[in-house]
Amino acid sequence: RHTDRLLDFLEEQQIHVTFFLVGDRVGRFTDTVKRQARNGHELGYHTWAHDYFKETPSSKISADYAKFQNMLLDLCGKKEIRSIFFHGDFSQKYFSVGRRSVCCH
Repeated sequence: RHTDRLLDFLEEQQIHVTFFLVGDRVGRFTDTVKRQARNGHELGYHTWAHDYFKETPSSKISADYAKFQNMLLDLCGKKEIRSIFFHGDFSQKYFSVGRRSVCCH
């Protein structure tokens, strides 16, 4: 509901933004995600289930990322180009996953 109102505003103002999506939630909001892509917004990756920690193995991060990429490709015909991770972990395991990554607390 709030995202649709935001999308209406962005469309009226002709503004494009990046939406960072949590993978396991995309399936519940397919119409909204399709609209984001259709309106020219960038779609970014913010983990699969919002559960990454410094101890998360690189193999899980990579597998989840691939699953997300395939889902977006099937849903919208495009892949994301940014990733965002929390806990200030600037380790190579995160940067090796996304083409462009952003870290924050």
